[in-house]
Amino acid sequence: MVEYHGNQGNTLEDLYFRLYDHGDDNRKRVIKDVVWHAYLWFIWKGRNEVVFAKSVFIPRMVVDGIHRLAFRWVQNRSSFGRSLKWDDWSCNMNLM
Repeated sequence: MVEYHGNQGNTLEDLYFRLYDHGDDNRKRVIKDVVWHAYLWFIWKGRNEVVFAKSVFIPRMVVDGIHRLAFRWVQNRSSFGRSLKWDDWSCNMNLM
C-alpha cells in the first residue's frame, strides 16, 4: 500500500491519479512528473535487486533514493532547478 499526503492507494494507478489530481502550475507539474518517474525507477530497481541479486528490499532506502534522485533531476534538468536548494526540497512538500 502507498501513502501520499495521508491518502492511501493500493495500486500504481491510484497513486498516479492522486498525484496528478490537482490543477497545478507548470513548476509543480514538472516536480510531480520527476517524482513519479523516480518512484517507478526505484521500485523497478528494488524489484530487480530482490529477484536477481537476492537482496533485501528496504523501503526507507527506496524513499531516500527517490528523494535524492528526483532532486538531482529537477535541479539539473528544469528551468528553475538551479535556484532550488536541498533544504527547500527536503523540507517543503508544498513544492508539489
